[in-house]
Amino acid sequence: MEAQGREPPIDVVIGTSRPYEWGYLESSQASQTSDDDDPPPPEAHDPPSAPSVMMGQGRPVSNLTFEPIIISFVVSGEPILLYIGDTSTLSMTQRYISNNLPPQKLGSDPIELLTYALELVVRHTPPCEVYHERHLGGLFTGYTGLAYLFLQLSELYPDLKISGQDLLSWAKRYLEGDRGKLALEKGNCGISSEKLSFEAVRACITKEDDHLITFLSNMPILLGPYTSPQDDAFPSEIPYGRAGALYMLRMVKHWVPRSGSLVESPIKRLAERIMATDDDGRGNWEWHGKRYFGAAHGDIGIITQLVLSNPSLAPQLTQRVEKLLELQDPDGNWPSSLRSLKEGKGASLIQWCHGAPGFLYSLTSLRPYFPGLKDRIDSAIEKGQSITWRHGLLTKEPCLCHGIFGNALYVFPVFKPLPLFFTAIT
Repeated sequence: MEAQGREPPIDVVIGTSRPYEWGYLESSQASQTSDDDDPPPPEAHDPPSAPSVMMGQGRPVSNLTFEPIIISFVVSGEPILLYIGDTSTLSMTQRYISNNLPPQKLGSDPIELLTYALELVVRHTPPCEVYHERHLGGLFTGYTGLAYLFLQLSELYPDLKISGQDLLSWAKRYLEGDRGKLALEKGNCGISSEKLSFEAVRACITKEDDHLITFLSNMPILLGPYTSPQDDAFPSEIPYGRAGALYMLRMVKHWVPRSGSLVESPIKRLAERIMATDDDGRGNWEWHGKRYFGAAHGDIGIITQLVLSNPSLAPQLTQRVEKLLELQDPDGNWPSSLRSLKEGKGASLIQWCHGAPGFLYSLTSLRPYFPGLKDRIDSAIEKGQSITWRHGLLTKEPCLCHGIFGNALYVFPVFKPLPLFFTAIT
């Protein structure tokens, strides 16, 4: 398939090392495979056309057997090298490309690569005057996520300019534009909630009292009380649940330091609400009737937000952390859910949302709060690093949630990090 005359958005590109053999695999053309153990999100909409901060748009590319193969991240025809290797042994269902590459150095200065990537973002996905619903997926995907990206980077690189403007200016511009009347959707109060995410990021950027109060005015709905348990539509996990709201409260507290006195009470009460949740009658959290273990929908992600929000809860959560450490397979990965564990399914998902990478992020953050578990956490992280290095070059779209970008980002301040996917991210 030739790509002449086409200017796609961000997509996965596959092809051989000969330029005339490039071929595109777009989400509209690829087979729609189920995303592992995940049920559809509440009131799911069409995939957003904006670039995704957490979610990718392509589909698995493992049904191709070019030799050698190039998998690249492409923005309107400009390829960024993702992986070069031999995929002749890939099966139709294989989730990863075997990583036999030696450690490699970046070909350019990291700041140059970052600048180039951000220039592509603002050029091909500029701020809009009017946003369609499909553009608005909170921090998880879409333009509010881009505003948050530029906000975070502005703290790290205050002098960096993209197309003549500083990063904070770009963050403000991505918040402008008509988003319509935003409402808190049933079953969604996490980082994919456009209303909560937009109002939180706006408060972080402007630091205005009115914007802070507007964001905090959502908290009573999340806290209850409710007439009956059935009236409580909010789960406990991060993308759609209260743990995601906890993250945003901490985010506001960080960016608006004087908000501490206003934010502390909602943080404490929301954490208590999550701690008191009993979805299965045995004291466990569930999402859509299933108990998950991973960072997105499961125990380790919820525990991480609870402890980072209220460290005094760590002793009450020690037993839960111990049980999660016991679930790690000898190869270093974790099962995605209780159902997959009971059914004897192998722990085959190695990505942030399900599997070792999400546990690595979480355990690294939790380690200081569980001094009695440090040796066990260190051992678990070492094994998790190994399986992620060996099986983390995923054949899915290169996104943070369930793709190679999320797997490539882990950096450990207390460990000597393994060589990361230098080739994969350049």
